Amino acid sequence: MKLILAGDSWGIGVYSDANGTYEPTGEGIEQLLIAQNYDVANISKAGCTNQWIVSRLKYMSYSRGEVVVFIQTDPFRDGCYFDNGLKILKNEFIDQLIASSSLKEFFNDYYNKLYSKLSLIETQIYCIGGWSPLHPSIANYNNLIPVVPSASKLLLPTLDEDTYISDFEWIEQLNSHKPFMRKHGKEFKELALKSSDKFDLMCKTWNDVHPNLAGYQTITKELVKNLLKPT
Repeated sequence: MKLILAGDSWGIGVYSDANGTYEPTGEGIEQLLIAQNYDVANISKAGCTNQWIVSRLKYMSYSRGEVVVFIQTDPFRDGCYFDNGLKILKNEFIDQLIASSSLKEFFNDYYNKLYSKLSLIETQIYCIGGWSPLHPSIANYNNLIPVVPSASKLLLPTLDEDTYISDFEWIEQLNSHKPFMRKHGKEFKELALKSSDKFDLMCKTWNDVHPNLAGYQTITKELVKNLLKPT
């Protein structure tokens, strides 16, 4: 069986700041699967968006028996650009948020559209909620298999609730955006507090926002439970 591993930096694996540089160590889901004799093609890209992953997968060709492992990331990345290394939300994306009746409605609409596009890829897709947990609407798509709904909840049992947004840049930017806060301030503050709790717990457990090797071993174990054995 050939697996196509597609995600953000969580698909790349453990990071380390040894020697003053923050970079991958070469330990993660890919290497753990290879050690179990799976044939893995890893197309993950640090900092990428969910839409980038789906677009990349859409234009790949698939052989008989090939499956995809999709690792979900922060949905707000789809509406950002980079400025001197910082992620900034586009004004038109913030306008889209403001136009939604609630952030809950925005997430419902976002994930239904994302999963609808993802499901058009004609193969089995094993889904992991990484930097962002899977949305319940994934159950509407037969070829999308939610093997790990929330990696954070799996690895951090004391975490009260996972959050769809996890990148820290959005918090300060949206907190200072008066029209957004007038519309969604109460809901967003609750979301920001939960995201902060998640980040603090990650740092206490792994000293990073990426799982350590033990964390990736736990995620991979859950994934392999659902895969066919390699031949």
